[in-house]
Amino acid sequence: MQHGIKRLVTTLVVASGVVLLAACVGHNTSSTSSSSASSTTHARVANLSGKYYFVQYAPAKAQSSTYRVHALVLHRRGSSNQRYVAQEIGMGGTKRSRGQLVVKSNRVSLTLPHHSWTLDKGRQGYVAAGTDISKIEALTFTFHKGVLGIGSNPVRFYSQRTTKGKQYAAVQAGKRTWAQAFPSKHQQTAQASSSSSASNSSSSSSSSAATSSSSKQAAAKASSTNSGMNLTQIQQGNYSSLAGSWQEVAVAGNNLGGQPGYNWSQDSQRLTDQLTVTNNQVTTTEFTLSGSSFNIDGTDSAVKFGQNAGALEADLVNQDVTTNYSIEFYPRGTAVNKQFNNGVTDDTSKNRIVVWSSNNGYTQYFVQQ
Repeated sequence: MQHGIKRLVTTLVVASGVVLLAACVGHNTSSTSSSSASSTTHARVANLSGKYYFVQYAPAKAQSSTYRVHALVLHRRGSSNQRYVAQEIGMGGTKRSRGQLVVKSNRVSLTLPHHSWTLDKGRQGYVAAGTDISKIEALTFTFHKGVLGIGSNPVRFYSQRTTKGKQYAAVQAGKRTWAQAFPSKHQQTAQASSSSSASNSSSSSSSSAATSSSSKQAAAKASSTNSGMNLTQIQQGNYSSLAGSWQEVAVAGNNLGGQPGYNWSQDSQRLTDQLTVTNNQVTTTEFTLSGSSFNIDGTDSAVKFGQNAGALEADLVNQDVTTNYSIEFYPRGTAVNKQFNNGVTDDTSKNRIVVWSSNNGYTQYFVQQ
């Protein structure tokens, strides 16, 4: 059975006129039984509520600073799994567009009041381009393992619970650049080539390399232990290794100081927040970390920990909130995974704590004195 042809269109308004960039076109199913199975599957799709991420704009060349990742938040209305309150969130969470999503059989319609690209207007490198989800009319969809695909050449929306969703979320929030979240193919190829060369070496060389690698790992572990920042204890709610004085030495945010883009600053008038550490609490201006929860305005919210490249990060378990927060711990010798600018640099000779809020991507950089 042939499905009707529907198009998901991204329209650009530029000085030279209107340019049609992308379309999702319908397709033929292989058989009537296959079509029936698909309809049955979609009929049984339960609650689509959740937070998803998708690439709104990808530059022709790999310029990580100009990638756009947006979030789509769905809240079910009623119990029929057919109607949802929908909200698209632009880069950094500063601009939002609220509307509705309707599911009918194996098709979905989405209506939002603002074009997707307007949610990033004013950002550095802004271009009126990319995928526009503000008007989707009765397109077929799939939903499998946390990935929502809309259209026959689908735009894919990744749940915040998926691996790719988490990577997209970091880019959308301004916590990572695209290059940091997704290593380039060139880097991957180089790594694969290096791995292949190592595997083709002689047995004795392989043994020597393994010994060297083991030694480096042991040295890195010792360095982390000697840094005075015990990441294992921090995850357990013991902050005694963080004892001492912490000073805010830089801050960053979207459009900070009225300048477009994501900017860092060491202006003393902005460095007014404090971070206080006791044996069982880390207190910031926005929240207090204690054990496995953030206390925000008197309410405890569960957090989850994750280690990456020698650093420890605590994020809210439920990120479908008005304002999201995280805190990162960097032992000395471990580079902070941020894109610094405006003369701000990372002092890897000291222990650092980075506090982030989704409110304009506001970031605070603290150094242990």
